Amino acid sequence: MELRRLAPTVSSWDNGGRSCCGWNLIGRAEVIRLATGGALLTLAINAVGLVSPLFFTQVYDRVLSTGSAPTLLALVIAALIAGK
Repeated sequence: MELRRLAPTVSSWDNGGRSCCGWNLIGRAEVIRLATGGALLTLAINAVGLVSPLFFTQVYDRVLSTGSAPTLLALVIAALIAGK
């Protein structure tokens, strides 16, 4: 039985620079797409997280001081829309 040394079929920087030293590299466009998606997701999560404090601040300022049911209803509807 003869032992042969297997030579790599692709050199380090062949294949358009997408594979180096066994690592699979992604392109710049893919990085930008993933970073944009992450930024949008972060903004959405933070916006939803602000709904509750803003809602209760408005309830304390506008509803409890005047006892206005229509204002409370409008705030509840706005908070439900913003939370979805």
